[in-house]
Amino acid sequence: MISPDHQWLVELDQPLLPSIAELAEPEVAVAGFRINQKSMGRPAILVIEVFKYGHSERTPLSRFPFPMTRISVTSSGPQWKKLAFTLTKPYGLELWILDLAEGIPRQLTDATLNAAYGVPYRWQSNEALLCKFVPADRGHPPIQSPVPTGYPLFRKI
Repeated sequence: MISPDHQWLVELDQPLLPSIAELAEPEVAVAGFRINQKSMGRPAILVIEVFKYGHSERTPLSRFPFPMTRISVTSSGPQWKKLAFTLTKPYGLELWILDLAEGIPRQLTDATLNAAYGVPYRWQSNEALLCKFVPADRGHPPIQSPVPTGYPLFRKI
């Protein structure tokens, strides 16, 4: 993504293959979406780097204080002064914001965003975000029975 004023370049990249740990995470298929029950998000995993556009040096704007492969759902504010993104934690999605002038990311929410259906936040103005959260009183997911249902199948040898 390039900012409209050609000042910033945001590169989003996806790893060639997900890790074994990411493949082993349980997912639920609901209405055509694959949802991770623990994080309440979809498995879109991106790597993000922010650069000053037009400079010959490709030095990232800032060093993020977390593993880069767990970032997803990025968007810029209306005037490209800030960049918002989610960070996937083992039990939820956190909302982070990066002030492009300062280059310092900061956390806005705990791991309570809900991305099960659509984008978990939307910019309302340069300073305001509208967020979808997982209800605090949500129960645990149902436990799947280890006993198979139906009649056993027999085969003569």
